[in-house]
Amino acid sequence: LLDGNIFSGKLSRASGETIGSYPINAGILSAGTNYDINFLNKDFSITSKALSVNNPTLTTSKTYNGATIASVTASALQGLVSGDEANVSISAVANYNNKNVGSGKTITVIYSLSGSASSNYTKPVDYTISNGEIIAKQLTISNPTVTTNKMYDGNTTAMVQSVGILSGVEPADVNNVSIIITANYNNATAGSSKIISVVYTLSGSAATNYITPATLLINNAKISEKIVLNTLQQPASSCEDSDLELNYTASAGTPVRYQIIFADNAHSVGFQDIAFTDLTSSGNTGIVTIPIPLGTQYGTYQASLQLSNELGKVSEVYPFQFVVNVSSDFIITKFDDVVLCDNSSNNFSSYQWYKNGIAIEGATRQFYNDKNGLVGSYSLKVKTIGGQDLYSCPKILNITKAKKVSVGVYPNPMRANQASTVKITGMSDDELQGAVMSVYNIQGIKVYSTQNVQQNNTLILQNLDGSYVGHIITAKGNDYVYRILLVK
Repeated sequence: LLDGNIFSGKLSRASGETIGSYPINAGILSAGTNYDINFLNKDFSITSKALSVNNPTLTTSKTYNGATIASVTASALQGLVSGDEANVSISAVANYNNKNVGSGKTITVIYSLSGSASSNYTKPVDYTISNGEIIAKQLTISNPTVTTNKMYDGNTTAMVQSVGILSGVEPADVNNVSIIITANYNNATAGSSKIISVVYTLSGSAATNYITPATLLINNAKISEKIVLNTLQQPASSCEDSDLELNYTASAGTPVRYQIIFADNAHSVGFQDIAFTDLTSSGNTGIVTIPIPLGTQYGTYQASLQLSNELGKVSEVYPFQFVVNVSSDFIITKFDDVVLCDNSSNNFSSYQWYKNGIAIEGATRQFYNDKNGLVGSYSLKVKTIGGQDLYSCPKILNITKAKKVSVGVYPNPMRANQASTVKITGMSDDELQGAVMSVYNIQGIKVYSTQNVQQNNTLILQNLDGSYVGHIITAKGNDYVYRILLVK
Protein backbone atom coordinates (compact mmCIF):
# COMPACT_ATOMS: atom_id res chain seq x y z
CA LEU A 1 0.00 0.00 0.00
CA LEU A 2 1.10 3.56 -0.66
CA ASP A 3 1.74 5.75 2.21
CA GLY A 4 -1.42 6.89 3.72
CA ASN A 5 -3.54 4.02 2.42
CA ILE A 6 -4.88 1.41 4.92
CA PHE A 7 -6.84 -1.85 5.02
CA SER A 8 -10.19 -1.79 6.64
CA GLY A 9 -12.99 -4.28 7.21
CA LYS A 10 -12.74 -7.89 8.38
CA LEU A 11 -12.54 -11.36 7.06
CA SER A 12 -15.49 -13.75 7.26
CA ARG A 13 -15.86 -17.56 7.42
CA ALA A 14 -18.54 -20.16 7.08
CA SER A 15 -20.68 -20.39 10.20
CA GLY A 16 -20.33 -23.31 12.71
CA GLU A 17 -18.96 -24.00 16.17
CA THR A 18 -18.49 -27.77 16.13
CA ILE A 19 -15.40 -29.64 15.18
CA GLY A 20 -14.65 -29.24 11.49
CA SER A 21 -13.06 -27.07 8.74
CA TYR A 22 -14.71 -23.81 7.76
CA PRO A 23 -13.65 -21.76 4.58
CA ILE A 24 -12.34 -18.18 5.22
CA ASN A 25 -13.15 -15.46 2.63
CA ALA A 26 -12.32 -11.74 2.23
CA GLY A 27 -15.51 -10.74 3.81
CA ILE A 28 -15.66 -6.89 3.89
CA LEU A 29 -11.91 -6.38 3.76
CA SER A 30 -10.98 -3.23 1.66
CA ALA A 31 -7.89 -1.12 0.87
CA GLY A 32 -9.81 1.51 -0.91
CA THR A 33 -10.91 2.00 -4.47
CA ASN A 34 -7.41 2.19 -5.77
CA TYR A 35 -6.69 -1.36 -4.92
CA ASP A 36 -8.03 -4.74 -5.88
CA ILE A 37 -7.59 -7.37 -3.16
CA ASN A 38 -6.80 -10.84 -4.35
CA PHE A 39 -7.56 -13.14 -1.26
CA LEU A 40 -6.04 -16.59 -1.08
CA ASN A 41 -8.67 -18.85 0.60
CA LYS A 42 -7.73 -20.68 3.79
CA ASP A 43 -9.89 -23.04 5.91
CA PHE A 44 -10.55 -22.37 9.57
CA SER A 45 -10.37 -25.58 11.72
CA ILE A 46 -12.06 -26.34 15.05
CA THR A 47 -10.44 -29.41 16.75
CA SER A 48 -11.73 -31.52 19.67
CA LYS A 49 -10.87 -30.53 23.18
CA ALA A 50 -8.98 -33.03 25.29
CA LEU A 51 -10.69 -33.91 28.55
CA SER A 52 -9.18 -35.38 31.68
CA VAL A 53 -10.38 -37.25 34.78
CA ASN A 54 -8.98 -38.15 38.13
CA ASN A 55 -8.10 -41.80 38.74
CA PRO A 56 -11.22 -44.00 38.63
CA THR A 57 -12.62 -46.02 41.52
CA LEU A 58 -11.37 -49.47 40.59
CA THR A 59 -11.72 -52.83 42.33
CA THR A 60 -8.33 -54.41 41.90
CA SER A 61 -9.13 -57.83 43.39
CA LYS A 62 -11.91 -60.28 42.61
CA THR A 63 -12.80 -63.96 42.86
CA TYR A 64 -12.39 -65.92 39.66
CA ASN A 65 -15.57 -65.91 37.55
CA GLY A 66 -14.31 -66.94 34.14
CA ALA A 67 -14.28 -63.37 32.75
CA THR A 68 -11.75 -60.50 32.52
CA ILE A 69 -14.12 -57.72 33.55
CA ALA A 70 -13.18 -55.62 36.58
CA SER A 71 -15.50 -53.33 38.50
CA VAL A 72 -14.81 -49.61 37.81
CA THR A 73 -16.47 -46.22 38.25
CA ALA A 74 -15.09 -43.19 36.32
CA SER A 75 -14.39 -39.93 38.07
CA ALA A 76 -16.00 -36.62 36.98
CA LEU A 77 -14.89 -35.12 33.64
CA GLN A 78 -12.61 -32.14 33.73
CA GLY A 79 -12.25 -29.56 30.91
CA LEU A 80 -15.82 -29.31 29.56
CA VAL A 81 -16.83 -26.03 27.99
CA SER A 82 -19.41 -24.25 30.07
CA GLY A 83 -22.84 -25.33 28.98
CA ASP A 84 -21.76 -28.80 27.82
CA GLU A 85 -22.00 -30.44 31.24
CA ALA A 86 -25.39 -31.90 30.45
CA ASN A 87 -24.43 -32.91 26.94
CA VAL A 88 -21.28 -34.95 27.59
CA SER A 89 -20.95 -38.00 29.86
CA ILE A 90 -18.20 -40.49 30.45
CA SER A 91 -18.23 -44.26 30.99
CA ALA A 92 -15.45 -46.69 31.79
CA VAL A 93 -14.83 -50.38 31.15
CA ALA A 94 -12.06 -52.22 32.98
CA ASN A 95 -10.54 -55.56 32.04
CA TYR A 96 -7.79 -57.76 33.37
CA ASN A 97 -5.19 -58.82 30.87
CA ASN A 98 -6.58 -62.39 31.17
CA LYS A 99 -9.26 -64.26 33.16
CA ASN A 100 -7.01 -66.65 35.07
CA VAL A 101 -6.10 -66.62 38.75
CA GLY A 102 -2.96 -64.67 39.62
CA SER A 103 -1.47 -61.52 41.16
CA GLY A 104 0.43 -58.57 39.64
CA LYS A 105 -2.06 -58.56 36.82
CA THR A 106 -2.62 -55.60 34.47
CA ILE A 107 -6.02 -53.93 34.57
CA THR A 108 -6.77 -51.45 31.77
CA VAL A 109 -9.56 -48.88 32.13
CA ILE A 110 -10.90 -47.66 28.78
CA TYR A 111 -13.05 -44.50 28.71
CA SER A 112 -15.87 -43.65 26.34
CA LEU A 113 -17.72 -40.34 25.83
CA SER A 114 -21.37 -40.02 24.97
CA GLY A 115 -23.90 -37.23 24.63
CA SER A 116 -24.88 -34.66 22.00
CA ALA A 117 -21.66 -32.65 22.48
CA SER A 118 -19.31 -35.58 22.97
CA SER A 119 -17.91 -35.35 19.44
CA ASN A 120 -16.30 -32.03 20.33
CA TYR A 121 -14.04 -33.65 22.89
CA THR A 122 -11.27 -36.16 23.12
CA LYS A 123 -11.81 -38.79 25.82
CA PRO A 124 -9.38 -38.94 28.73
CA VAL A 125 -6.32 -41.09 28.39
CA ASP A 126 -6.98 -44.75 29.33
CA TYR A 127 -5.89 -45.79 32.81
CA THR A 128 -3.70 -48.81 33.58
CA ILE A 129 -2.52 -50.48 36.80
CA SER A 130 -0.34 -53.56 37.30
CA ASN A 131 -1.33 -54.78 40.77
CA GLY A 132 -4.57 -56.49 39.90
CA GLU A 133 -5.45 -59.84 41.49
CA ILE A 134 -7.84 -62.70 40.67
CA ILE A 135 -8.41 -65.08 43.60
CA ALA A 136 -9.23 -68.75 43.12
CA LYS A 137 -12.91 -69.64 43.57
CA GLN A 138 -13.90 -71.99 46.36
CA LEU A 139 -15.84 -75.04 45.18
CA THR A 140 -18.22 -77.13 47.26
CA ILE A 141 -19.45 -80.68 46.90
CA SER A 142 -22.33 -82.65 48.37
CA ASN A 143 -21.41 -85.54 50.64
CA PRO A 144 -20.22 -88.64 48.81
CA THR A 145 -21.35 -92.17 49.60
CA VAL A 146 -18.51 -93.90 51.43
CA THR A 147 -18.51 -97.41 52.89
CA THR A 148 -17.88 -96.89 56.59
CA ASN A 149 -17.36 -100.54 57.52
CA LYS A 150 -14.98 -102.92 55.83
CA MET A 151 -13.20 -106.14 56.61
CA TYR A 152 -9.61 -105.83 57.76
CA ASP A 153 -7.23 -105.86 54.78
CA GLY A 154 -4.09 -104.24 56.18
CA ASN A 155 -4.57 -100.86 54.48
CA THR A 156 -6.41 -97.63 55.21
CA THR A 157 -8.34 -97.30 51.96
CA ALA A 158 -12.08 -96.77 52.28
CA MET A 159 -14.38 -97.54 49.38
CA VAL A 160 -16.11 -94.57 47.72
CA GLN A 161 -19.37 -95.75 46.21
CA SER A 162 -20.39 -92.46 44.63
CA VAL A 163 -18.92 -88.97 44.37
CA GLY A 164 -21.03 -86.02 45.45
CA ILE A 165 -22.20 -83.25 43.11
CA LEU A 166 -19.56 -80.54 42.51
CA SER A 167 -20.94 -77.00 42.74
CA GLY A 168 -19.50 -73.59 41.82
CA VAL A 169 -17.72 -74.34 38.53
CA GLU A 170 -18.28 -71.57 35.97
CA PRO A 171 -20.34 -72.68 32.96
CA ALA A 172 -17.46 -72.14 30.55
CA ASP A 173 -15.26 -74.46 32.67
CA VAL A 174 -17.65 -77.38 33.11
CA ASN A 175 -15.67 -79.53 30.69
CA ASN A 176 -12.33 -78.30 31.94
CA VAL A 177 -12.59 -79.16 35.65
CA SER A 178 -12.99 -82.60 37.17
CA ILE A 179 -12.66 -83.90 40.73
CA ILE A 180 -10.83 -86.89 42.15
CA ILE A 181 -11.81 -88.28 45.57
CA THR A 182 -9.81 -90.48 47.93
CA ALA A 183 -10.98 -91.80 51.31
CA ASN A 184 -8.79 -93.28 54.03
CA TYR A 185 -9.17 -94.49 57.60
CA ASN A 186 -6.98 -92.85 60.24
CA ASN A 187 -5.20 -96.21 60.62
CA ALA A 188 -5.35 -99.72 59.21
CA THR A 189 -6.01 -101.68 62.40
CA ALA A 190 -9.34 -103.39 63.11
CA GLY A 191 -11.66 -101.53 65.43
CA SER A 192 -14.55 -99.11 65.75
CA SER A 193 -14.93 -95.34 66.34
CA LYS A 194 -12.52 -94.66 63.51
CA ILE A 195 -12.30 -91.52 61.34
CA ILE A 196 -12.37 -91.57 57.55
CA SER A 197 -10.88 -88.53 55.78
CA VAL A 198 -12.33 -87.80 52.36
CA VAL A 199 -9.81 -85.70 50.37
CA TYR A 200 -10.61 -83.99 47.06
CA THR A 201 -8.25 -83.14 44.18
CA LEU A 202 -9.09 -81.00 41.13
CA SER A 203 -7.81 -81.67 37.64
CA GLY A 204 -8.33 -80.22 34.18
CA SER A 205 -7.09 -77.16 32.27
CA ALA A 206 -9.09 -74.75 34.43
CA ALA A 207 -8.42 -76.47 37.76
CA THR A 208 -5.89 -73.88 38.96
CA ASN A 209 -8.62 -71.24 39.01
CA TYR A 210 -10.48 -73.06 41.80
CA ILE A 211 -9.99 -74.13 45.43
CA THR A 212 -10.80 -77.76 46.10
CA PRO A 213 -13.70 -78.57 48.47
CA ALA A 214 -12.79 -78.92 52.13
CA THR A 215 -11.77 -82.34 53.41
CA LEU A 216 -14.74 -84.29 54.80
CA LEU A 217 -14.34 -86.20 58.08
CA ILE A 218 -16.60 -89.20 58.71
CA ASN A 219 -16.75 -90.37 62.33
CA ASN A 220 -17.70 -93.73 63.86
CA ALA A 221 -16.28 -95.75 60.99
CA LYS A 222 -15.22 -99.33 61.50
CA ILE A 223 -12.76 -101.92 60.26
CA SER A 224 -14.18 -105.35 61.01
CA GLU A 225 -12.25 -108.52 61.61
CA LYS A 226 -13.20 -112.12 61.07
CA ILE A 227 -15.30 -113.61 63.85
CA VAL A 228 -13.43 -116.10 66.01
CA LEU A 229 -15.21 -117.98 68.81
CA ASN A 230 -13.84 -119.66 71.87
CA THR A 231 -14.54 -123.39 72.04
CA LEU A 232 -18.25 -123.90 72.60
CA GLN A 233 -19.28 -125.51 75.87
CA GLN A 234 -22.04 -128.10 75.85
CA PRO A 235 -25.32 -126.44 76.85
CA ALA A 236 -27.18 -127.70 79.88
CA SER A 237 -29.45 -130.58 78.99
CA SER A 238 -33.10 -129.76 78.61
CA CYS A 239 -36.47 -131.32 77.95
CA GLU A 240 -38.76 -131.69 74.97
CA ASP A 241 -40.91 -128.66 74.17
CA SER A 242 -38.44 -126.36 75.95
CA ASP A 243 -35.30 -124.44 74.94
CA LEU A 244 -31.61 -125.15 75.03
CA GLU A 245 -29.35 -122.18 75.79
CA LEU A 246 -26.03 -122.20 73.93
CA ASN A 247 -23.53 -119.67 75.28
CA TYR A 248 -20.82 -118.26 73.01
CA THR A 249 -17.89 -115.87 73.40
CA ALA A 250 -16.22 -114.16 70.44
CA SER A 251 -12.52 -113.51 70.91
CA ALA A 252 -12.47 -111.47 67.67
CA GLY A 253 -15.06 -109.84 65.46
CA THR A 254 -18.54 -108.53 66.16
CA PRO A 255 -21.30 -111.08 65.48
CA VAL A 256 -24.83 -109.88 64.73
CA ARG A 257 -26.51 -112.99 63.25
CA TYR A 258 -26.34 -116.74 63.73
CA GLN A 259 -27.39 -119.99 62.12
CA ILE A 260 -27.64 -123.53 63.49
CA ILE A 261 -26.97 -126.59 61.32
CA PHE A 262 -28.06 -129.87 62.88
CA ALA A 263 -26.46 -133.25 62.26
CA ASP A 264 -28.43 -136.10 60.71
CA ASN A 265 -29.21 -137.72 64.06
CA ALA A 266 -30.88 -134.47 65.20
CA HIS A 267 -32.76 -134.09 61.92
CA SER A 268 -34.11 -137.62 62.33
CA VAL A 269 -35.94 -136.69 65.57
CA GLY A 270 -37.45 -133.45 64.32
CA PHE A 271 -34.81 -130.72 64.67
CA GLN A 272 -34.77 -128.26 61.77
CA ASP A 273 -31.87 -126.04 60.76
CA ILE A 274 -32.14 -122.39 61.82
CA ALA A 275 -31.30 -120.00 58.98
CA PHE A 276 -29.36 -116.82 59.74
CA THR A 277 -31.29 -114.93 62.41
CA ASP A 278 -30.55 -111.73 64.33
CA LEU A 279 -28.84 -112.27 67.67
CA THR A 280 -30.77 -111.01 70.69
CA SER A 281 -27.66 -109.63 72.39
CA SER A 282 -24.85 -107.33 71.25
CA GLY A 283 -21.17 -107.49 72.09
CA ASN A 284 -18.84 -110.44 72.07
CA THR A 285 -20.85 -112.71 74.38
CA GLY A 286 -24.39 -113.95 74.11
CA ILE A 287 -26.86 -116.80 74.17
CA VAL A 288 -28.42 -118.64 71.26
CA THR A 289 -31.78 -120.24 72.09
CA ILE A 290 -32.52 -123.60 70.44
CA PRO A 291 -36.10 -124.95 70.69
CA ILE A 292 -36.51 -128.69 71.32
CA PRO A 293 -39.50 -130.09 69.41
CA LEU A 294 -42.30 -131.74 71.38
CA GLY A 295 -41.85 -135.51 71.50
CA THR A 296 -38.09 -135.46 70.83
CA GLN A 297 -36.44 -138.76 71.75
CA TYR A 298 -33.95 -138.55 74.61
CA GLY A 299 -30.25 -138.77 73.75
CA THR A 300 -27.14 -136.88 72.66
CA TYR A 301 -27.16 -134.94 69.39
CA GLN A 302 -24.72 -132.88 67.32
CA ALA A 303 -25.05 -129.48 65.67
CA SER A 304 -22.89 -126.55 64.51
CA LEU A 305 -23.05 -122.81 65.15
CA GLN A 306 -22.00 -120.20 62.60
CA LEU A 307 -22.05 -116.42 63.14
CA SER A 308 -21.90 -113.48 60.73
CA ASN A 309 -21.05 -109.79 61.15
CA GLU A 310 -22.70 -106.60 59.82
CA LEU A 311 -21.03 -107.15 56.44
CA GLY A 312 -22.43 -110.66 56.11
CA LYS A 313 -18.98 -112.22 56.53
CA VAL A 314 -19.38 -115.58 58.24
CA SER A 315 -17.24 -117.29 60.82
CA GLU A 316 -15.93 -120.82 60.71
CA VAL A 317 -18.36 -123.58 61.66
CA TYR A 318 -18.20 -124.40 65.40
CA PRO A 319 -19.52 -127.87 66.37
CA PHE A 320 -21.20 -128.66 69.66
CA GLN A 321 -23.29 -131.44 71.14
CA PHE A 322 -26.33 -131.29 73.34
CA VAL A 323 -28.44 -133.67 75.39
CA VAL A 324 -32.20 -134.03 75.41
CA ASN A 325 -33.41 -135.38 78.75
CA VAL A 326 -35.67 -138.39 79.20
CA SER A 327 -39.27 -137.22 78.97
CA SER A 328 -41.27 -136.92 82.18
CA ASP A 329 -43.77 -139.21 80.48
CA PHE A 330 -41.41 -142.07 81.40
CA ILE A 331 -42.31 -141.48 85.06
CA ILE A 332 -45.53 -143.35 85.83
CA THR A 333 -47.50 -143.19 89.08
CA LYS A 334 -48.88 -146.29 90.76
CA PHE A 335 -51.45 -146.08 93.53
CA ASP A 336 -50.84 -142.95 95.58
CA ASP A 337 -47.30 -143.57 96.75
CA VAL A 338 -45.25 -145.20 93.98
CA VAL A 339 -43.42 -143.74 90.96
CA LEU A 340 -42.17 -146.11 88.28
CA CYS A 341 -39.75 -145.64 85.34
CA ASP A 342 -41.09 -146.98 82.07
CA ASN A 343 -38.34 -149.27 80.77
CA SER A 344 -40.44 -151.11 78.26
CA SER A 345 -37.63 -150.48 75.74
CA ASN A 346 -35.20 -152.30 78.04
CA ASN A 347 -32.73 -149.48 77.39
CA PHE A 348 -32.04 -148.57 81.04
CA SER A 349 -29.76 -150.57 83.29
CA SER A 350 -29.65 -148.51 86.52
CA TYR A 351 -31.62 -145.83 88.31
CA GLN A 352 -31.28 -143.08 90.89
CA TRP A 353 -34.43 -141.28 92.02
CA TYR A 354 -34.53 -137.57 92.96
CA LYS A 355 -37.13 -135.61 94.83
CA ASN A 356 -37.16 -131.81 94.55
CA GLY A 357 -33.75 -131.98 92.88
CA ILE A 358 -32.08 -133.97 95.70
CA ALA A 359 -30.95 -137.56 95.28
CA ILE A 360 -32.97 -139.95 97.48
CA GLU A 361 -30.64 -142.21 99.40
CA GLY A 362 -31.17 -145.85 98.52
CA ALA A 363 -33.76 -145.12 95.80
CA THR A 364 -31.93 -147.03 93.06
CA ARG A 365 -34.60 -149.39 91.79
CA GLN A 366 -36.89 -149.00 88.80
CA PHE A 367 -39.60 -147.76 91.18
CA TYR A 368 -39.67 -145.66 94.31
CA ASN A 369 -42.22 -145.83 97.11
CA ASP A 370 -42.82 -142.53 98.86
CA LYS A 371 -44.66 -143.54 102.00
CA ASN A 372 -45.83 -139.99 102.59
CA GLY A 373 -47.58 -139.76 99.23
CA LEU A 374 -46.46 -138.35 95.92
CA VAL A 375 -46.14 -134.64 96.60
CA GLY A 376 -43.23 -132.77 94.96
CA SER A 377 -40.96 -132.84 91.92
CA TYR A 378 -39.79 -136.35 90.96
CA SER A 379 -37.01 -137.14 88.51
CA LEU A 380 -34.34 -139.75 88.03
CA LYS A 381 -30.93 -140.42 86.60
CA VAL A 382 -30.68 -143.50 84.43
CA LYS A 383 -27.82 -145.33 82.79
CA THR A 384 -28.45 -146.76 79.37
CA ILE A 385 -27.27 -150.20 78.36
CA GLY A 386 -24.73 -148.30 76.24
CA GLY A 387 -23.27 -146.76 79.41
CA GLN A 388 -24.62 -143.20 78.95
CA ASP A 389 -25.92 -141.30 81.96
CA LEU A 390 -29.15 -139.41 81.32
CA TYR A 391 -31.48 -137.36 83.46
CA SER A 392 -35.21 -137.24 83.20
CA CYS A 393 -37.32 -134.15 83.09
CA PRO A 394 -39.05 -133.57 86.45
CA LYS A 395 -42.65 -134.59 87.00
CA ILE A 396 -44.60 -132.43 89.42
CA LEU A 397 -47.04 -134.50 91.48
CA ASN A 398 -49.52 -133.65 94.20
CA ILE A 399 -51.04 -137.00 95.16
CA THR A 400 -51.64 -137.16 98.88
CA LYS A 401 -51.56 -140.60 100.44
CA ALA A 402 -55.05 -141.83 101.18
CA LYS A 403 -55.74 -142.68 104.81
CA LYS A 404 -56.40 -146.31 105.71
CA VAL A 405 -60.01 -146.38 106.86
CA SER A 406 -61.84 -149.44 108.22
CA VAL A 407 -65.42 -149.98 109.32
CA GLY A 408 -66.37 -152.60 111.90
CA VAL A 409 -69.74 -153.70 113.34
CA TYR A 410 -69.97 -155.15 116.86
CA PRO A 411 -71.56 -157.52 117.44
CA ASN A 412 -71.86 -159.02 114.01
CA PRO A 413 -73.89 -161.16 113.43
CA MET A 414 -76.49 -159.10 115.26
CA ARG A 415 -80.10 -159.57 116.20
CA ALA A 416 -83.11 -157.54 115.17
CA ASN A 417 -83.85 -154.68 117.52
CA GLN A 418 -80.47 -155.23 119.13
CA ALA A 419 -78.15 -152.21 119.40
CA SER A 420 -74.85 -152.67 117.60
CA THR A 421 -71.89 -150.30 117.19
CA VAL A 422 -70.57 -149.26 113.81
CA LYS A 423 -66.99 -148.18 114.47
CA ILE A 424 -65.08 -146.12 111.89
CA THR A 425 -61.30 -146.24 112.29
CA GLY A 426 -58.90 -143.89 110.49
CA MET A 427 -61.12 -140.78 110.28
CA SER A 428 -61.88 -138.13 112.86
CA ASP A 429 -65.33 -136.80 113.66
CA ASP A 430 -64.41 -133.59 111.82
CA GLU A 431 -63.53 -135.57 108.69
CA LEU A 432 -66.89 -137.34 108.96
CA GLN A 433 -68.81 -134.09 108.82
CA GLY A 434 -71.27 -134.30 105.90
CA ALA A 435 -70.98 -138.12 105.66
CA VAL A 436 -74.06 -140.35 105.21
CA MET A 437 -74.38 -143.87 106.68
CA SER A 438 -76.90 -146.17 104.94
CA VAL A 439 -77.86 -149.88 105.06
CA TYR A 440 -79.38 -151.81 102.13
CA ASN A 441 -80.95 -155.26 101.95
CA ILE A 442 -79.99 -157.81 99.35
CA GLN A 443 -82.66 -156.38 97.02
CA GLY A 444 -80.87 -153.00 97.13
CA ILE A 445 -83.62 -151.36 99.18
CA LYS A 446 -82.44 -148.82 101.72
CA VAL A 447 -83.54 -149.92 105.19
CA TYR A 448 -81.57 -147.41 107.24
CA SER A 449 -79.94 -143.99 106.78
CA THR A 450 -78.48 -141.29 108.97
CA GLN A 451 -76.47 -138.09 108.39
CA ASN A 452 -75.21 -137.99 111.95
CA VAL A 453 -72.05 -140.00 111.40
CA GLN A 454 -69.28 -140.20 113.99
CA GLN A 455 -66.42 -142.52 114.76
CA ASN A 456 -68.75 -144.67 116.88
CA ASN A 457 -72.34 -145.03 115.72
CA THR A 458 -75.28 -147.00 117.28
CA LEU A 459 -77.22 -149.09 114.76
CA ILE A 460 -80.55 -150.87 115.42
CA LEU A 461 -82.20 -152.83 112.61
CA GLN A 462 -85.81 -154.05 112.82
CA ASN A 463 -85.71 -156.10 109.70
CA LEU A 464 -85.92 -159.77 108.77
CA ASP A 465 -82.99 -162.04 109.14
CA GLY A 466 -80.48 -162.00 106.31
CA SER A 467 -77.48 -160.23 104.83
CA TYR A 468 -77.26 -156.46 104.58
CA VAL A 469 -74.73 -154.07 103.02
CA GLY A 470 -73.72 -150.85 104.73
CA HIS A 471 -72.21 -147.74 103.08
CA ILE A 472 -70.50 -144.74 104.62
CA ILE A 473 -70.09 -142.06 101.94
CA THR A 474 -67.97 -139.09 102.98
CA ALA A 475 -68.43 -135.49 101.86
CA LYS A 476 -65.49 -136.03 99.45
CA GLY A 477 -67.32 -138.99 97.86
CA ASN A 478 -65.27 -141.82 99.36
CA ASP A 479 -67.44 -144.91 99.84
CA TYR A 480 -66.58 -147.34 102.63
CA VAL A 481 -68.54 -150.61 102.47
CA TYR A 482 -69.23 -153.10 105.28
CA ARG A 483 -71.49 -156.12 105.68
CA ILE A 484 -74.03 -157.02 108.39
CA LEU A 485 -75.56 -160.37 109.13
CA LEU A 486 -78.89 -160.25 110.92
CA VAL A 487 -79.92 -163.51 112.72
CA LYS A 488 -82.74 -164.76 115.01
